[in-house]
Amino acid sequence: MTDTIVVIVFSVFILLVGISFSKTGRNLKSFFAGGESVPWFIGGLSLFMSFFRQVLL
Repeated sequence: MTDTIVVIVFSVFILLVGISFSKTGRNLKSFFAGGESVPWFIGGLSLFMSFFRQVLL
């Protein structure tokens, strides 16, 4: 019973967060580029760490 409540509360929370952020997204480019406000080195570091994690698996 407790597990079901946790899943429901978490799902509602994620849904509310998604609805609140959907108002700021203009298009697909804005979504994937972070509104072009992410510095190039942060994007590169994210890509590098994603690749690095796959190599370790």
